[in-house]
Amino acid sequence: MTTSMKTTAGVHDLARNDRTRINDLLGEIERETADMGAWFTQARANEELLHATWDGQSEDGRKWSKNYGREVFPWEGCSDQRIRLIEEAIDEVSMLEVSAFFGAQLMAMAQEANDVDAAGRVQTLLNYEVKQRMRSELWREVNYASQWKNIFGHAILHTSWTTPWTMGRETMTEAELAEMVAEARSAEVAAMGGEVDEQTSAAIFEESAIMVAEELMDSGRGEFLMTVIRQRFPTLSEKRLRNVIKQLKAEGAAEFRVPVRLPGKPCVRALTPGVDAVYPAWVDCMEEAPWIAVRCRVSEPELRAKVVTEGWDEKFVDAMIEHGPSRVLEMGTLVRNLSAQVNRVFNRGARDTWRTRIETDATAFEYLHVFLKTVDEDGYPAMQEVVLHPDISKSEEEKGSGLVGLDRLRDYWMPGSCFVDVRREFKSRGLWDTRGVPEVVESEQWQRKAITDSLMDRTALLTRPPLKVNPRRLVSNKGQADVRPGGKVPNAPGDDTDWMQPPAMDGTPIEMDRVIGRRVANLIGLAHAELPPEKVAMHQRWQVTNFLTQMREVVLRILALDQQYMDPMQVSRVIGSGPLPFQITREEIQGQYDVALMFDVRTMDAEFVKKRWEAIEKAFSLDRTGVLNDVAVTRWILSSIDPNLADIAVPDVQAATAEEIEEEKAAVAMMASGVEPAMKEGGQNFRVRLQTMMQTIQVNPELMALYQQSGSFAKMVEARRQHFEFQLEQQQNAVIGRVGAAPALEG
Repeated sequence: MTTSMKTTAGVHDLARNDRTRINDLLGEIERETADMGAWFTQARANEELLHATWDGQSEDGRKWSKNYGREVFPWEGCSDQRIRLIEEAIDEVSMLEVSAFFGAQLMAMAQEANDVDAAGRVQTLLNYEVKQRMRSELWREVNYASQWKNIFGHAILHTSWTTPWTMGRETMTEAELAEMVAEARSAEVAAMGGEVDEQTSAAIFEESAIMVAEELMDSGRGEFLMTVIRQRFPTLSEKRLRNVIKQLKAEGAAEFRVPVRLPGKPCVRALTPGVDAVYPAWVDCMEEAPWIAVRCRVSEPELRAKVVTEGWDEKFVDAMIEHGPSRVLEMGTLVRNLSAQVNRVFNRGARDTWRTRIETDATAFEYLHVFLKTVDEDGYPAMQEVVLHPDISKSEEEKGSGLVGLDRLRDYWMPGSCFVDVRREFKSRGLWDTRGVPEVVESEQWQRKAITDSLMDRTALLTRPPLKVNPRRLVSNKGQADVRPGGKVPNAPGDDTDWMQPPAMDGTPIEMDRVIGRRVANLIGLAHAELPPEKVAMHQRWQVTNFLTQMREVVLRILALDQQYMDPMQVSRVIGSGPLPFQITREEIQGQYDVALMFDVRTMDAEFVKKRWEAIEKAFSLDRTGVLNDVAVTRWILSSIDPNLADIAVPDVQAATAEEIEEEKAAVAMMASGVEPAMKEGGQNFRVRLQTMMQTIQVNPELMALYQQSGSFAKMVEARRQHFEFQLEQQQNAVIGRVGAAPALEG
């Protein structure tokens, strides 16, 4: 794809917040869209190859003259099979990539030594997001991204923060309203330095009840009571507040609906280049794009709700509804060209997929959500977001300023923007130049189709061979031979009537089909019995590494969104008690923790995993120095079985230590109450438990006094201390058995 577009000066200048700036931006988008004709043509061809569709195709897999508009060869109703070689190859690669992503071990690593302890909690948070809360969404969008990347050459993933809304139902009585007024008045008294004791609170409540009753009896609008209710339910509109007051006046109680803002979450959406998103053609990766325009579709209720849920301009929304559904990207010529292609295909869904994605549904409202690189008022890098519609936002001189839904700086910043490009090839720098699988193996699919059709036609001739007859008997067929199943062909003079034998069958078609399969597997990286296993393994490792490296950028953006927008209370619920692992600052969002996705494609081979386990067991049996980390290796072995199993069975070291400390403190409390806790032989950190037990007794005067009385508490403590010391001695003896001596300075 080529373009002559040049960036218009001033588009990214925040000082030019006028109609000229919006017109210039729309001009850039229109020029880029106009230059996409060649890419759209190739993309449409790729999708038709994927679905194995072509002009004249019939439902029964046979050629008919009425569909092709001409005489077909070799006979009417011959084989016209749909061969899905490309779809099979893409599905296999996508299954490998997506399975690797969801099966990968997700690790968070601190970039500074002071953050090492918190990295474990960050890893817990990311596992919660990727493998639990966002799992269904990521499964859908990552599958789309992988498929589109392999079909068209590259795809885009957009990350954002979404805050869903729901509707709750509340009830309120006159007494409850009086309590709300009393709470507000008590807070005012406390703020002025007054003392609010029990007697004062009772007096304030009594006065508040009288005040509420007088307000409800008044014929006015109840502005004071509306203010109090709004403090408790800030999402209630003025209209709903008046209805609440009206019900309270009439019935002494009110039942009403309340808009509820649910906890926000990261959102990931896959975008098709040129269809869902437009950006400059010279861009080699999303990090370089000065602007990206995303085409969005919503229903009318969703459009109306954006005024209150996302702060859109109400005049812009009203103008869009009055204007009605329409396309936001001008593709008139392209759509007409695609519509002119009359494909007589029974599978209309497959045939119309590409065309319907660039056309507008009669009930869907489209708009452009544009993300522009800019600088803020202090000159620092920033991201500007603009919501617009070409027909509404672009204005002529005599019409005045156009309308936009949004035009503001985003408070979220991530190096490389909120977009991640997923590309299949790295043979050219341009994103639009990467090739999809259909472009690479198109000829092989047609070759396999030709072989299949020829074999099907030969089988038809064997099943219903033509009859060799006297030439005089072909008069009914206008003297022409009809070489087709059940047809008639002329016989030599004097020969008897007989069946025509088709040409002898050799192994060439079968051999050619094997060659085609091997060639495609070699090109795409598929498993094949005739390819060296090392070659297949190398190709699949490259595919997985390529995909996980790009998906790592998505996970980093999910972490950045959590760092900035996730409620601290929700973070604590996920990672447990303790200090938060991050603060909400731009510097930390730009990189305090690194993320790695680790997956070995060889773990999909059960025989390889078995041999690797045998090698690990042998390594442990030969370990004479005790340098092998049992916990790390155990976690690795379990993750090779199931990535989630390692997180469940092998907890974080810091979390496990904290849990043992709390358990030992509880054991001390049990002994103080006269109950002796059980003593275990293994599965505990005996050194930590011994230190915790003795320290807990020493810092607590009451426990220390109880211990010095030499009663049952002291006996249980001594028995437990001896148990811990014995277990530590056993561990030391095991080390001595391996190295021959105990450390000289270890006390």
